[in-house]
Amino acid sequence: MSDQNKLNAEHLQTMQSHALFSKLPEQVLAKLHQHGRVEYFSKGDALITQGEFNYTLFLIMSGTVSVVTDGEKVTTLQQGDVAGEISTSGLSSPVADVIAEEGVEVLTFSIEEINEIAFEHEEFAAAMRQIGMHRIEPENY
Repeated sequence: MSDQNKLNAEHLQTMQSHALFSKLPEQVLAKLHQHGRVEYFSKGDALITQGEFNYTLFLIMSGTVSVVTDGEKVTTLQQGDVAGEISTSGLSSPVADVIAEEGVEVLTFSIEEINEIAFEHEEFAAAMRQIGMHRIEPENY
């Protein structure tokens, strides 16, 4: 992994203050930080494609993305939001396309890392499922 894709101290601070990650033990958060990556998407790029397997949890650092289900935009996600929680938590394959509306910087975490943490930390797993279930409900869009 090139240095430009490694997470830095600012990214760790963001993770520490994020509701999903903040309750993880320090050593678990440090390991997740070590294995995470920074990725950039341009306007129109797909982070996630509806119905296709997704291997990544995304934490949006900057920019906005559209969430599009069956061709209809249902919401917008922005800095501080996560995407990919539905598929990485095992609730379902992706139920929407997630498309960059502009240049987007995200922190990415592999499904393997997320699943390992979820298996060992039920509170984290429950928070992931709660976010996902909230988004699956049509009345929440």
